[in-house]
Amino acid sequence: MKLPWLLILNTTLFVHSVVTENQNISPTVKSMKSAKSNFSLPSDQNKNISVLHLNYRNITLNKNEITFLHKHIDTIELYLSNNTIAVLRNCSFDGLSKLAILDLSNNSIAIVEQAAFSGLNKLTALYLQNNKIEQIEPNTFALLGSLKILNLQNNYLAYLDIKIPLSLNRIALSANPWSCSCDLFRFQNWLNNTNATMENENNTVCSSPKSLKNNPIKSAFLPNCQKREITEATSISSASIVSSNNTELAAYNGTDKKSLSSGSAKVTNKTDTGSLFLD
Repeated sequence: MKLPWLLILNTTLFVHSVVTENQNISPTVKSMKSAKSNFSLPSDQNKNISVLHLNYRNITLNKNEITFLHKHIDTIELYLSNNTIAVLRNCSFDGLSKLAILDLSNNSIAIVEQAAFSGLNKLTALYLQNNKIEQIEPNTFALLGSLKILNLQNNYLAYLDIKIPLSLNRIALSANPWSCSCDLFRFQNWLNNTNATMENENNTVCSSPKSLKNNPIKSAFLPNCQKREITEATSISSASIVSSNNTELAAYNGTDKKSLSSGSAKVTNKTDTGSLFLD
């Protein structure tokens, strides 16, 4: 009669043991994930590798990490998504002249310095989506002559006044708080005159002003902006001419003070001064 009870007891102990072991698996996995997320750059990475995957490594692109990247001159594809990068500093990828694909998505990038992508003459695809970028300097992409794909989705961009490579054929801009004011006018003109395809065009809309909210930025009506552009261009041109002439006059007066002391010289110099403005 004792045998069935012993069997039940043994079975109970066995099941409890299995459950206990299974419960220990989850913390172990979590610990591995945590270790991975705190792991930075590998120390023994092959420098001749063409595709470099460095996702989920808590990379910030500090000085040591940038130095590490600069050693990989044969890298063609570099994946740095899902790290903790906040600033893209000048010359961060300098020396990676063969780089064609650069993925910086899903970081915390808020600042992009103007020469951040210097030296990347062969870059064809740049992924900057899902960051915190509020502003991009006008010449940031100007030297990326081979760029074909640019993804800026889901950032904090209200406007863009940048020089974009003519070779671009795909651009993604949705999920940004676009301000459809005259600050966006030149970029809107570019969008309407380029051959590049804008991804999610109908969902790339104005956040402000209220009168244009949810209007696609490509077709939103921006009244009087063209007149303002012409006025500003004229003002800049006039200021440049006046500044140039004042500089020339100051230089002229500085070199001919002796000749200005006589009355006859004054008449001659007035005539000469007049010719400076006519030129």
